[in-house]
Amino acid sequence: MCPCTFLFILFFLLRLQKNNYFLKLKSLFSFYILVVCWKYMSDVLYLYVGRVASICRMCRIYISNATDI
Repeated sequence: MCPCTFLFILFFLLRLQKNNYFLKLKSLFSFYILVVCWKYMSDVLYLYVGRVASICRMCRIYISNATDI
């Protein structure tokens, strides 16, 4: 399970509470969710960009080999 899903569930449970203590925790957890999701999405984006770059590099090699024939 993605850490974002777990934290969103926790955020939802904290939102049900009406206590001031839980309201303070809510802002802390929302910041934590933002940081964790940003790290997760940046890792996914990095892998995606790396995959696209390797595909483009392979296509360039195939095209240059085809033009040499």
